[in-house]
Amino acid sequence: MFKDSLKCFPASLALALTAALCGVSQPTSASGQSTVQSGPESPQVESPSDLGDATEPEPNGASVTEELASRPEQAETPDQAVRRLYRFEKNAGLVYKRGEDYRLTCDVYVPDGDGPYPAILAIHGGAWRSGSKFHLLRHSWRLARRGYVVVAINYRHAPDHPWPAQINDARTAVRWMRSNAQRFKIDPDRIGAYGYSAGGHMAALLGAAADESSLDGEEDEGLLEFSPAVQCVAAGGAPCEFSWFGENSSALAYWLGGSKADVPENFRQATPLNYVDRSDPPFYFFHGKEDMVVPHSTSEKMHEALISAGVDSTYEMIEGKGHMASFSNLDHLNDAIVFFDRVLKPEVGSNPAPASETGAGR
Repeated sequence: MFKDSLKCFPASLALALTAALCGVSQPTSASGQSTVQSGPESPQVESPSDLGDATEPEPNGASVTEELASRPEQAETPDQAVRRLYRFEKNAGLVYKRGEDYRLTCDVYVPDGDGPYPAILAIHGGAWRSGSKFHLLRHSWRLARRGYVVVAINYRHAPDHPWPAQINDARTAVRWMRSNAQRFKIDPDRIGAYGYSAGGHMAALLGAAADESSLDGEEDEGLLEFSPAVQCVAAGGAPCEFSWFGENSSALAYWLGGSKADVPENFRQATPLNYVDRSDPPFYFFHGKEDMVVPHSTSEKMHEALISAGVDSTYEMIEGKGHMASFSNLDHLNDAIVFFDRVLKPEVGSNPAPASETGAGR
């Protein structure tokens, strides 16, 4: 019933519904970027200090400071090292890409210590047309406290910058991370992607379509020697295919340039499911069963395709929750961290081959 109603839904109402439920409340500038930015040009809403002295309770009820204070002074086992809570430094508003009419920034959260650390590219949602890195602020804090360098990005928005600008920017961001690996204590062979909604779609494309040079835009020559591949993907509420839109629906025309009938190649190219093969990295999907913005069937189809191809893929169906509730509950981020730990931290085991051996590194 939902699928049928969406196919005949007026485009303007479909977009309004999508914007409202995806948390799209900020206007965009002429360059497609949110007018409310999280960088040096505007005040930061931050934890008690930029060094990560956050006291948000963790799942076991202990705050960061309480757990650090109660830890006995003894040599860590590998299991303890995985669960260590880190202080971190935030580097806000760093420019990772420039164009004639845009300037894209990111926030980089770096755990204390020598490193190198595994890294996560954090990609916000907002229907490819709004939002900012600020939307993943709490997620970035928690990942950094768990020992990950986090790079939360802004990217170009439709309609000023239609497809494929968004995935162009995400691929540039991964290359930028590798080119700055030493500066930010990143292990270039251990990079994952985390995204929700439109961000989950882009994360899925990063994982499944790493070798698709057609998804690259204009790139700085100095970055081309670095790979845009990631070693694992956590995608929430992600549209991984578009069968739930009718052939003549204009609901995504602001982003893809028309309906399926008008621009079939754009829809094909923007569909993560189309790129699935056995070489893909491990995936973790989570999706609200009551999601009325992005039906869970779309990410289930990609999960099933990955399994059929022999790829490590895990799927969590969240009972009783819709699109925004599944995003805002950080318990689901904790599950993603368990996945990232398994794949990206060698002390846990069960890791993929190093990126340098698979062409994913420099």
